[in-house]
Amino acid sequence: MITQDERIVQLEHSYRQVSEAVKDMNHYVTLMYGVIGKQEVDIREIKISQHAMKERLDEMERRLDGVEHQLDGMNHRLDSVEHQLNGMNHQLESIKQQQAVQDNKLDQISGMLTMLVPQTEK
Repeated sequence: MITQDERIVQLEHSYRQVSEAVKDMNHYVTLMYGVIGKQEVDIREIKISQHAMKERLDEMERRLDGVEHQLDGMNHRLDSVEHQLNGMNHQLESIKQQQAVQDNKLDQISGMLTMLVPQTEK
């Protein structure tokens, strides 16, 4: 059987071991508080940055929608100009055909006049 003195020595030894373990745990808990506190600050900063990025992206999306709307309007106007140019090309082709017909008539008239002029000079 263990004597009371031996039990006290064992108890003191166990107390020292537990005391060292508690000191180590206190040290590591303190370190963890510091790490967790720093992470909390980092997470807040990330959330703030994320919110700012979302606002910027929303603004960019609004601007791009405006640019897209303007480009749609320009495409519509360009289609209108293209349609007008096609109409002008058709008119020019018609004028060229009329001019060709008139050139033929003038050539015929010129030929007739050249035939008449030598006869009148005689």
